[in-house]
Amino acid sequence: MRIRVKSFVAFLTFFIAAPLLGVPAAPAQPYSDYIIDAHSQLDAGIAPSRIVSLMDEVGVKTTLLSLSAQARSLLPIEVVNAADQFPGRFIPAIDSKAVNETVSMRRVEAEIESGKYQAVGEVLIFHEAKPAAHAERFTYAFDTPFIAKTLDYAFANHWPAIAHIEFTAMTATEKPFYQNMLETELNAQPDNAFALNNLGQLTPDLAGTLLAGHKNLYLLTSTTSPAAIGRTKYGWTNMFQGSDLSPAWKQLVERYPDRFLLAFDNVTAERWERTYVPDVRMWRQALGDLPPDVARAMAHGNAERLWHLTP
Repeated sequence: MRIRVKSFVAFLTFFIAAPLLGVPAAPAQPYSDYIIDAHSQLDAGIAPSRIVSLMDEVGVKTTLLSLSAQARSLLPIEVVNAADQFPGRFIPAIDSKAVNETVSMRRVEAEIESGKYQAVGEVLIFHEAKPAAHAERFTYAFDTPFIAKTLDYAFANHWPAIAHIEFTAMTATEKPFYQNMLETELNAQPDNAFALNNLGQLTPDLAGTLLAGHKNLYLLTSTTSPAAIGRTKYGWTNMFQGSDLSPAWKQLVERYPDRFLLAFDNVTAERWERTYVPDVRMWRQALGDLPPDVARAMAHGNAERLWHLTP
């Protein structure tokens, strides 16, 4: 009995002292609850049924789905059809991306008139060209007519407006111009929510400044894990250090748990097939290292609150 007691005391002493001795702590268990993807896109090369099977594989309950700009052979109504085919799995989002402003306005007006959409997809404010992805450069202002129409519809329905702005891709002259444009819009719409897709390519310092100054700003985490970024060189923000969030980003997420939302922004069929599953799994591991209430808010709670979804 004495030996057992001594052994237990020794074990307990080691367990308490291990962190102080530099013994690595056991890795956090991956987050196991369901996830909502706050922004992804439908491409012509992948069927909604295949997307659902991928969602099932990694525990994504619902995806807010808009049409990819590269899906030239599809019409926006396809996301509505996907939502009808798989109830509860997709939230159809209005798409404003087209070949020019006139066509974009016609598209947005038709989508609004249909009354079949339950969210608004991203509007392109600053999108740099990406030759390898066959993506064009777009630069618009928030008061561009088709964008203003899209935002007004989102706010009328009390939905967030998602903006695509790539701060890292900007020149030294463009960056302050677009930051001022964004902050002016946030100040003009204090009761309406704006979400930056891909974190807006923000650094932790600038993200912290904007979050502190604007209570209606939210950040979508799409294309911010190494699994999603891969070898691309387009300035995406990497929130990770190893398999966990970097200290700077973790501190911000824990300081503003109601302002970050998981999103994966799968634009092409290749991205759905190649990076989606590893991306979600990487985020599950990172969420497991956060306080449970913070992880739940980021994984699904904030999306449910902002888009009025039933948990």
